Amino acid sequence: MGAFTATVTMSNPIFNRTNQSAAATVDRTQGLKLTWTGSLPGTYVLISGISTPTAVTAGYSCRVAVEAGQFTVPSYILLGLPAGSGGTSIQQQATVSTFSATGLDIAGVTGAIEHSVTTIYK
Repeated sequence: MGAFTATVTMSNPIFNRTNQSAAATVDRTQGLKLTWTGSLPGTYVLISGISTPTAVTAGYSCRVAVEAGQFTVPSYILLGLPAGSGGTSIQQQATVSTFSATGLDIAGVTGAIEHSVTTIYK
């Protein structure tokens, strides 16, 4: 692969999750509301959760326009997870910048800011 130069534009103000403690303990019969500020307009937030109480693992992912500033994971999604420990993360996905370099057919670079918390699903 040859030399290359690539640029990733991150948000100003930076992406920030504003209610991180909301996902520390989650009642699966209620929706999980997550909120954020900052980020680049036109990008997306990826919200994901996983529960791994035993040998059974289950998870979910939701993709939301950053401009929404909030999203509630519906209870019917949360009820698909087994009760127990796991985690919740929310990630701002910056735009992908493509570049070229000798020896590559397709190339791109992206950046992300992620906030994660250990979660107990009840």
